[in-house]
Amino acid sequence: MNVYKYRSGSVRDIEALMNNQFYSASLESLNDIQEAKIQINEAQINLFDSLVKKMSPLVQDESFQSILNTFIIEAKKFGIYSLSKNYDNELLWAYYSNSHQGFCIEYDLDILKQFQLNDEFFSDVEYKEYLPIISLEDIQHDHFVTKKLLATKSISWKHEEEFRIVTGVSGLYHFYNRSVKSIYFGYRTPDNTIKLIMKILKGRGIKYYKMNHKNDLYELERNEIEDLYKDDSIYFNKTNKFIPELFEETKPYEDLLKKAIIILEQEPMCENVTYVGLSTSKGTKENPVFFLSYDNKLDSTPTLNYFISKEEIESIFG
Repeated sequence: MNVYKYRSGSVRDIEALMNNQFYSASLESLNDIQEAKIQINEAQINLFDSLVKKMSPLVQDESFQSILNTFIIEAKKFGIYSLSKNYDNELLWAYYSNSHQGFCIEYDLDILKQFQLNDEFFSDVEYKEYLPIISLEDIQHDHFVTKKLLATKSISWKHEEEFRIVTGVSGLYHFYNRSVKSIYFGYRTPDNTIKLIMKILKGRGIKYYKMNHKNDLYELERNEIEDLYKDDSIYFNKTNKFIPELFEETKPYEDLLKKAIIILEQEPMCENVTYVGLSTSKGTKENPVFFLSYDNKLDSTPTLNYFISKEEIESIFG
Protein backbone atom coordinates (compact mmCIF):
# COMPACT_ATOMS: atom_id res chain seq x y z
CA MET A 1 0.00 0.00 0.00
CA ASN A 2 1.27 3.47 -0.88
CA VAL A 3 0.40 6.55 1.19
CA TYR A 4 0.99 10.24 0.59
CA LYS A 5 2.13 13.24 2.60
CA TYR A 6 1.45 16.77 1.36
CA ARG A 7 4.19 19.28 2.24
CA SER A 8 4.35 23.06 1.95
CA GLY A 9 7.85 23.08 0.47
CA SER A 10 9.43 24.98 3.37
CA VAL A 11 13.13 24.67 4.21
CA ARG A 12 12.16 22.45 7.15
CA ASP A 13 10.15 20.15 4.86
CA ILE A 14 13.05 19.79 2.43
CA GLU A 15 15.57 19.18 5.22
CA ALA A 16 13.36 16.45 6.70
CA LEU A 17 13.10 14.78 3.28
CA MET A 18 16.87 14.97 2.83
CA ASN A 19 17.46 13.46 6.30
CA ASN A 20 14.87 10.67 5.95
CA GLN A 21 12.77 12.10 8.75
CA PHE A 22 9.17 12.97 9.50
CA TYR A 23 7.55 14.65 12.47
CA SER A 24 4.82 12.89 14.41
CA ALA A 25 2.73 15.76 15.78
CA SER A 26 1.00 16.10 19.13
CA LEU A 27 -2.80 16.04 19.17
CA GLU A 28 -2.90 19.62 20.42
CA SER A 29 -1.03 20.86 17.34
CA LEU A 30 -3.39 19.28 14.78
CA ASN A 31 -5.78 21.55 12.92
CA ASP A 32 -8.95 19.73 14.00
CA ILE A 33 -9.92 21.12 17.40
CA GLN A 34 -12.16 18.10 18.01
CA GLU A 35 -9.41 15.47 17.93
CA ALA A 36 -9.87 12.57 20.40
CA LYS A 37 -13.43 13.63 21.25
CA ILE A 38 -15.45 10.62 22.42
CA GLN A 39 -18.25 9.40 24.64
CA ILE A 40 -17.98 6.58 27.17
CA ASN A 41 -20.78 4.14 28.00
CA GLU A 42 -20.15 4.66 31.70
CA ALA A 43 -23.32 2.89 32.83
CA GLN A 44 -22.30 -0.33 31.07
CA ILE A 45 -18.70 -0.23 32.30
CA ASN A 46 -19.66 0.68 35.87
CA LEU A 47 -22.18 -2.18 35.94
CA PHE A 48 -19.49 -4.59 34.80
CA ASP A 49 -17.08 -3.29 37.48
CA SER A 50 -19.76 -3.82 40.15
CA LEU A 51 -20.44 -7.39 38.99
CA VAL A 52 -16.74 -8.22 39.00
CA LYS A 53 -16.33 -6.97 42.55
CA LYS A 54 -19.34 -8.97 43.77
CA MET A 55 -18.11 -12.17 42.10
CA SER A 56 -14.45 -11.65 43.03
CA PRO A 57 -14.13 -9.92 46.40
CA LEU A 58 -10.34 -10.17 46.20
CA VAL A 59 -10.20 -8.21 42.94
CA GLN A 60 -7.90 -5.20 42.95
CA ASP A 61 -9.37 -1.77 43.59
CA GLU A 62 -8.52 -0.64 40.05
CA SER A 63 -11.61 -0.76 37.84
CA PHE A 64 -12.11 -0.87 34.08
CA GLN A 65 -13.40 2.67 34.34
CA SER A 66 -10.19 3.93 35.95
CA ILE A 67 -8.01 1.95 33.53
CA LEU A 68 -9.90 3.44 30.60
CA ASN A 69 -9.65 6.98 31.97
CA THR A 70 -5.90 6.57 32.48
CA PHE A 71 -5.44 5.27 28.95
CA ILE A 72 -7.37 8.19 27.45
CA ILE A 73 -5.16 10.66 29.33
CA GLU A 74 -1.97 8.88 28.22
CA ALA A 75 -3.16 8.44 24.63
CA LYS A 76 -3.49 12.18 24.25
CA LYS A 77 0.31 12.34 24.62
CA PHE A 78 0.84 10.13 21.55
CA GLY A 79 2.05 11.47 18.22
CA ILE A 80 0.15 11.50 14.92
CA TYR A 81 1.60 11.34 11.42
CA SER A 82 -1.26 12.14 9.07
CA LEU A 83 -1.16 10.81 5.53
CA SER A 84 -3.60 10.51 2.65
CA LYS A 85 -4.48 7.63 0.36
CA ASN A 86 -4.24 9.74 -2.80
CA TYR A 87 -1.95 12.28 -4.41
CA ASP A 88 -4.46 14.21 -6.54
CA ASN A 89 -6.76 15.71 -3.94
CA GLU A 90 -7.14 19.34 -5.00
CA LEU A 91 -8.18 20.51 -1.53
CA LEU A 92 -5.17 18.88 0.12
CA TRP A 93 -2.89 20.53 -2.41
CA ALA A 94 -4.48 23.86 -1.53
CA TYR A 95 -4.49 23.40 2.27
CA TYR A 96 -1.29 21.52 3.02
CA SER A 97 0.98 22.28 0.06
CA ASN A 98 0.97 26.05 0.19
CA SER A 99 -1.65 26.56 -2.53
CA HIS A 100 0.00 24.05 -4.91
CA GLN A 101 3.52 25.45 -4.38
CA GLY A 102 4.79 22.52 -2.31
CA PHE A 103 5.18 18.83 -2.97
CA CYS A 104 3.70 15.46 -2.04
CA ILE A 105 5.75 12.45 -0.90
CA GLU A 106 4.70 8.94 -1.91
CA TYR A 107 5.72 6.30 0.65
CA ASP A 108 5.64 2.53 0.44
CA LEU A 109 3.89 1.92 3.76
CA ASP A 110 5.35 -1.56 4.29
CA ILE A 111 8.89 -0.18 4.00
CA LEU A 112 8.04 2.91 6.06
CA LYS A 113 6.96 0.60 8.90
CA GLN A 114 10.19 -1.36 8.94
CA PHE A 115 12.46 0.92 10.92
CA GLN A 116 11.25 2.97 13.89
CA LEU A 117 7.55 2.33 13.29
CA ASN A 118 7.49 -1.44 13.53
CA ASP A 119 5.41 -1.55 16.73
CA GLU A 120 3.24 1.52 16.21
CA PHE A 121 -0.49 1.72 15.42
CA PHE A 122 -1.63 2.16 11.80
CA SER A 123 -5.18 2.88 10.74
CA ASP A 124 -7.48 4.40 8.18
CA VAL A 125 -9.43 7.25 9.69
CA GLU A 126 -13.16 6.60 10.05
CA TYR A 127 -15.52 9.52 9.52
CA LYS A 128 -18.67 9.67 11.62
CA GLU A 129 -21.64 11.98 11.99
CA TYR A 130 -21.78 11.36 15.75
CA LEU A 131 -19.11 10.94 18.40
CA PRO A 132 -17.82 7.38 18.83
CA ILE A 133 -18.94 5.63 22.01
CA ILE A 134 -16.46 3.46 23.89
CA SER A 135 -18.16 0.43 25.36
CA LEU A 136 -17.15 -2.66 27.31
CA GLU A 137 -16.83 -4.60 24.06
CA ASP A 138 -14.18 -2.16 22.79
CA ILE A 139 -12.02 -2.71 25.87
CA GLN A 140 -11.95 -6.44 25.19
CA HIS A 141 -10.40 -6.05 21.70
CA ASP A 142 -6.92 -4.83 20.81
CA HIS A 143 -6.78 -1.28 19.47
CA PHE A 144 -10.57 -0.72 19.44
CA VAL A 145 -10.27 2.11 21.95
CA THR A 146 -7.25 3.59 20.13
CA LYS A 147 -9.15 3.44 16.84
CA LYS A 148 -12.16 5.27 18.22
CA LEU A 149 -10.10 7.78 20.16
CA LEU A 150 -7.33 8.63 17.69
CA ALA A 151 -8.56 7.50 14.27
CA THR A 152 -12.15 8.76 14.19
CA LYS A 153 -13.10 12.22 12.95
CA SER A 154 -16.13 14.23 11.96
CA ILE A 155 -17.63 13.44 8.56
CA SER A 156 -16.70 17.01 7.60
CA TRP A 157 -13.12 15.77 7.07
CA LYS A 158 -14.05 12.82 4.88
CA HIS A 159 -12.56 14.41 1.75
CA GLU A 160 -9.06 13.97 3.21
CA GLU A 161 -9.17 10.15 3.05
CA GLU A 162 -6.67 10.13 5.89
CA PHE A 163 -4.43 7.29 6.99
CA ARG A 164 -2.75 7.65 10.37
CA ILE A 165 0.40 6.44 12.02
CA VAL A 166 0.00 6.75 15.78
CA THR A 167 3.35 6.83 17.59
CA GLY A 168 4.06 6.35 21.28
CA VAL A 169 5.37 9.90 21.58
CA SER A 170 5.44 12.93 19.34
CA GLY A 171 8.71 13.92 17.69
CA LEU A 172 11.07 13.06 14.84
CA TYR A 173 11.17 9.57 13.34
CA HIS A 174 13.55 8.16 10.72
CA PHE A 175 12.79 5.97 7.73
CA TYR A 176 14.74 4.01 5.11
CA ASN A 177 15.75 5.49 1.73
CA ARG A 178 13.58 2.90 0.00
CA SER A 179 10.41 4.19 1.70
CA VAL A 180 10.11 7.14 -0.69
CA LYS A 181 8.94 6.00 -4.11
CA SER A 182 7.90 9.25 -5.81
CA ILE A 183 7.72 13.00 -5.36
CA TYR A 184 4.78 14.95 -6.82
CA PHE A 185 5.33 18.66 -7.40
CA GLY A 186 2.42 21.06 -7.29
CA TYR A 187 1.15 23.03 -10.26
CA ARG A 188 2.86 26.14 -8.86
CA THR A 189 6.00 24.56 -7.36
CA PRO A 190 8.96 26.83 -8.25
CA ASP A 191 11.57 25.35 -10.60
CA ASN A 192 14.34 25.98 -8.07
CA THR A 193 12.49 23.85 -5.49
CA ILE A 194 12.12 21.03 -8.01
CA LYS A 195 15.81 21.17 -8.91
CA LEU A 196 16.87 21.28 -5.25
CA ILE A 197 14.79 18.24 -4.27
CA MET A 198 16.07 16.25 -7.26
CA LYS A 199 19.61 17.15 -6.22
CA ILE A 200 19.30 16.10 -2.58
CA LEU A 201 17.57 12.83 -3.54
CA LYS A 202 19.77 12.03 -6.53
CA GLY A 203 20.71 8.44 -7.10
CA ARG A 204 17.81 6.90 -5.16
CA GLY A 205 15.79 5.93 -8.23
CA ILE A 206 12.83 8.08 -7.23
CA LYS A 207 10.19 9.02 -9.80
CA TYR A 208 9.07 12.63 -10.18
CA TYR A 209 5.73 14.02 -11.33
CA LYS A 210 4.24 17.47 -11.89
CA MET A 211 0.56 18.03 -11.19
CA ASN A 212 -1.55 19.67 -13.88
CA HIS A 213 -5.16 20.35 -14.83
CA LYS A 214 -7.19 17.66 -16.55
CA ASN A 215 -8.76 18.88 -19.76
CA ASP A 216 -12.48 19.63 -19.42
CA LEU A 217 -12.65 18.43 -15.79
CA TYR A 218 -12.24 19.95 -12.34
CA GLU A 219 -9.55 17.38 -11.56
CA LEU A 220 -5.79 17.09 -11.33
CA GLU A 221 -3.54 14.68 -13.17
CA ARG A 222 0.12 13.80 -12.85
CA ASN A 223 2.69 14.05 -15.62
CA GLU A 224 6.02 12.32 -15.13
CA ILE A 225 9.00 14.62 -15.47
CA GLU A 226 12.61 13.69 -16.12
CA ASP A 227 14.95 13.25 -13.18
CA LEU A 228 17.83 15.68 -13.71
CA TYR A 229 20.13 13.09 -12.12
CA LYS A 230 18.70 9.98 -13.77
CA ASP A 231 22.17 8.60 -14.57
CA ASP A 232 23.31 8.76 -10.92
CA SER A 233 22.86 5.91 -8.47
CA ILE A 234 23.85 5.45 -4.84
CA TYR A 235 23.93 1.69 -5.48
CA PHE A 236 25.76 1.12 -8.77
CA ASN A 237 29.50 0.48 -8.97
CA LYS A 238 29.75 -0.40 -5.30
CA THR A 239 31.01 -3.59 -3.66
CA ASN A 240 29.43 -5.01 -0.54
CA LYS A 241 31.62 -4.41 2.51
CA PHE A 242 30.06 -7.22 4.53
CA ILE A 243 30.86 -10.68 3.16
CA PRO A 244 27.91 -13.03 3.71
CA GLU A 245 28.35 -16.58 4.92
CA LEU A 246 26.65 -18.79 2.36
CA PHE A 247 24.77 -21.98 3.11
CA GLU A 248 23.03 -24.56 0.95
CA GLU A 249 19.75 -22.59 0.95
CA THR A 250 21.38 -19.20 0.31
CA LYS A 251 24.11 -20.12 -2.19
CA PRO A 252 21.74 -19.81 -5.22
CA TYR A 253 21.01 -16.20 -4.15
CA GLU A 254 24.61 -15.07 -3.69
CA ASP A 255 24.39 -12.19 -6.19
CA LEU A 256 21.08 -10.97 -4.75
CA LEU A 257 22.41 -11.18 -1.19
CA LYS A 258 25.42 -9.04 -2.11
CA LYS A 259 23.16 -6.48 -3.76
CA ALA A 260 20.87 -6.46 -0.71
CA ILE A 261 23.91 -5.70 1.45
CA ILE A 262 24.92 -2.82 -0.85
CA ILE A 263 21.41 -1.37 -0.59
CA LEU A 264 21.44 -1.55 3.21
CA GLU A 265 24.97 -0.15 3.44
CA GLN A 266 23.73 3.06 1.73
CA GLU A 267 21.15 3.70 4.45
CA PRO A 268 22.28 6.67 6.60
CA MET A 269 21.64 4.82 9.88
CA CYS A 270 23.63 1.70 8.89
CA GLU A 271 26.99 1.48 10.69
CA ASN A 272 27.77 -1.97 9.31
CA VAL A 273 25.83 -5.06 8.24
CA THR A 274 26.09 -8.01 10.62
CA TYR A 275 23.92 -10.72 9.04
CA VAL A 276 22.02 -11.58 5.87
CA GLY A 277 19.87 -14.58 5.03
CA LEU A 278 16.52 -15.75 3.71
CA SER A 279 13.42 -14.67 5.60
CA THR A 280 11.34 -17.59 6.85
CA SER A 281 8.24 -15.47 7.49
CA LYS A 282 7.99 -13.35 4.34
CA GLY A 283 8.14 -13.83 0.58
CA THR A 284 7.36 -16.62 -1.86
CA LYS A 285 9.35 -19.17 -3.81
CA GLU A 286 9.22 -16.91 -6.89
CA ASN A 287 9.91 -13.71 -4.94
CA PRO A 288 11.93 -14.56 -1.82
CA VAL A 289 12.56 -11.91 0.82
CA PHE A 290 15.97 -11.41 2.39
CA PHE A 291 16.48 -10.58 6.04
CA LEU A 292 19.37 -8.39 7.15
CA SER A 293 20.56 -7.02 10.47
CA TYR A 294 23.02 -4.22 11.14
CA ASP A 295 24.53 -1.96 13.77
CA ASN A 296 22.52 1.22 14.01
CA LYS A 297 24.35 4.57 13.96
CA LEU A 298 21.43 6.42 15.55
CA ASP A 299 21.38 4.71 18.93
CA SER A 300 24.15 2.09 18.82
CA THR A 301 21.75 -0.85 19.04
CA PRO A 302 21.25 -3.68 16.53
CA THR A 303 18.15 -3.40 14.37
CA LEU A 304 16.68 -6.68 13.18
CA ASN A 305 13.88 -5.69 10.84
CA TYR A 306 15.38 -4.84 7.45
CA PHE A 307 13.64 -6.87 4.76
CA ILE A 308 13.99 -6.58 1.00
CA SER A 309 12.56 -8.77 -1.74
CA LYS A 310 14.19 -10.24 -4.84
CA GLU A 311 11.75 -8.22 -6.94
CA GLU A 312 12.75 -4.94 -5.31
CA ILE A 313 16.48 -5.66 -5.53
CA GLU A 314 16.12 -6.36 -9.24
CA SER A 315 14.11 -3.17 -9.77
CA ILE A 316 16.79 -1.11 -8.01
CA PHE A 317 19.65 -2.59 -10.01
CA GLY A 318 17.72 -2.68 -13.28
